[in-house]
Amino acid sequence: MKSVRHILSVLVLCCLPLAAHAHRAPEAVVTMVHASSDFGPTTQMTVRIHADDAIKLLRQVAGITEPDLNSAAEMAALDRYIGARFSVSGGPAGAVGAELDGNYVFIYREVPGHQQPVAATLLSELGKGWFTQVTLVPVTGAHQSFLYHGKDGRTRPHRH
Repeated sequence: MKSVRHILSVLVLCCLPLAAHAHRAPEAVVTMVHASSDFGPTTQMTVRIHADDAIKLLRQVAGITEPDLNSAAEMAALDRYIGARFSVSGGPAGAVGAELDGNYVFIYREVPGHQQPVAATLLSELGKGWFTQVTLVPVTGAHQSFLYHGKDGRTRPHRH
């Protein structure tokens, strides 16, 4: 009987770490794809932000007390926020659309030409530990990854 209790105790202790959850750091993930259209080369951008972070941003930055991520006006406010805090080499990107999918908000933007990321301060209002990861997918060649953090949104490039 003691051995059965001992085995059960060991199994319970082994399973406890599985139930622990790590703290999620605020992050924005941006994918920039160099593409072509009837009007020439473009850079299509998808920005992914966790819904909880998007709600915090709408409260802190836009002053919306009860954010609703199903509201077109509030998605437009998030798009304006991203436009003001994420810059690319070709100038401002135009809004294409936005959607809520599960726990994430996706903002879609586009800029003419094959552009490079310049600076990003997305989520910097949410405190220390934030970062923006940008993956650039060129027409040819290797993907490039960039991590932005700090008040100035400077980057540490990573190639893969």
